[in-house]
Amino acid sequence: MTDAKDGPRARKRGSVTLKDVAREAGVGIMTVSRAINSPDAVSERLRQRVDDAVTALGYVPNRWAGSLASSRSRLVTVIVPSLSSGVFSEIVSAADAVLTPHGYQVMVSNTSFSLDDEEAVCRKVLGWRPEGVIISGIDHNPATREMLLQAEIPVVEALELGDDPIDINIGISHIDVGRTAARHLVERGRRRIAFIGAEMALDFRAQRRRAGFREVLAQSGLDLVYDVDHPGRVGYSTGARAMERMLASAVQIDAVFCVNDELAVGAVGAALRGGRQVPGDLAIIGFNDLDLSAEIFPSLTTIRLPRKEVGRLAAEAVLAGHGSDSARKRVDVGFELVVREST
Repeated sequence: MTDAKDGPRARKRGSVTLKDVAREAGVGIMTVSRAINSPDAVSERLRQRVDDAVTALGYVPNRWAGSLASSRSRLVTVIVPSLSSGVFSEIVSAADAVLTPHGYQVMVSNTSFSLDDEEAVCRKVLGWRPEGVIISGIDHNPATREMLLQAEIPVVEALELGDDPIDINIGISHIDVGRTAARHLVERGRRRIAFIGAEMALDFRAQRRRAGFREVLAQSGLDLVYDVDHPGRVGYSTGARAMERMLASAVQIDAVFCVNDELAVGAVGAALRGGRQVPGDLAIIGFNDLDLSAEIFPSLTTIRLPRKEVGRLAAEAVLAGHGSDSARKRVDVGFELVVREST
């Protein structure tokens, strides 16, 4: 029997080196380095041998030392306004699926829809010298914008299109989303139309959806008969409370545009509990097309944003844009009206 003190476990914690991994895998040190830092640069067979050796020895690469030596951190930062929303988690997952095989680590930061928090996050994460930043939206404090401009790395503003992007811009027109929602309800013969939002002052994309919505209503000779900006954070319960408040008012309503599906799902439930038929008495439309939206009864009409495509394209833009000005671009991923039972 081999004495335990002679095996890998006998080494002091943190003492396993690249040389040890190379010896265990039966390959050269440079092969190990490529397999760890640029896995796509070696064959699947070699990569598996190195992975097995790394696992057996409990090796953890010193990324900080490696970044100092190579001037590359292998980090990509994704900055989102919320960690609880499935919308942003899908974007992060899609980006990670593209970046990880190329040896990058995705670092996620949350801003809670605050531009000041976003500025503080950028100041911190840029200190780690990421090789790319994917950030939600086009609205930033001047200091944030300047930091990102001076970073000299690919910066992707995702989810919304703007006229003056920092670098790469991938998303949709949220004004057009609002216009599409309004046209759908008007074409369905609805005339007493309301809007439900939550903490609108913090959500610039939601503000633009509402602006586009009101624009088309005005063109049709209509205005919002009820406009709820609920003080609670976006969620199913917030949508339910907003709908209850609306139904308790004396205002007659035959349609509601909810600024996102979370509010809309809650609103549908509250409307049904309040004795309203959906869509007979009340048509309801949302935005985002969450998985739940197709499964509730009645199923929710909504507007679909291709979130996974946004994440994938953003990650690919970071990869293509490393050290190259040719990757600067503006991509409209488009959106789709998904008509279901609620309208």
